[in-house]
Amino acid sequence: IEDAQTTGVSAFRNVTQRFPSGLELPVEYTTILLGGHTGLLAVGKNLRAVAELQSRLVEAQQAMERDYWKLRELETRYRLLFQSSRDAVLLLKAATLSIVDLNPAAAQALGITVNQVKGAADLRFTEALLAEERDLFEGMVRRIRERGKAPGVLLRLGGHQTPWILRASLLT
Repeated sequence: IEDAQTTGVSAFRNVTQRFPSGLELPVEYTTILLGGHTGLLAVGKNLRAVAELQSRLVEAQQAMERDYWKLRELETRYRLLFQSSRDAVLLLKAATLSIVDLNPAAAQALGITVNQVKGAADLRFTEALLAEERDLFEGMVRRIRERGKAPGVLLRLGGHQTPWILRASLLT
């Protein structure tokens, strides 16, 4: 009110308007000095819709944060299982069959290090296969692409040509 009396118009102020019925509404008010000092006019805008939208936004942000932390927890569990598994596990890029990630058991079996994979631009899994077994592996990959699954195949991998039963599946 003091702003309106000195400048003619006040800045907007948020007020919780209480009614005799007990209802409380958030209202944004401004006051305007009427000509000749005959009084003030208060103009208000109901902010209930804005308050509801803000409340829904906060709820959505909290839900996103909970989902983010659940995802982080799942990612940590996956990483622990991946790293501690005694079974060799490889992640290959479907389009190029290049190694995206491998666990220590797979690195040891293939005779490479995890750092070699991380630093390599395109380390292809098929290079670890014997030439006569590449067709068998590529046939399995084709079948997985077509049908989503394929039976395991027996391949010899690594420097010692250790026999592996290779099973694969598609991940998105």
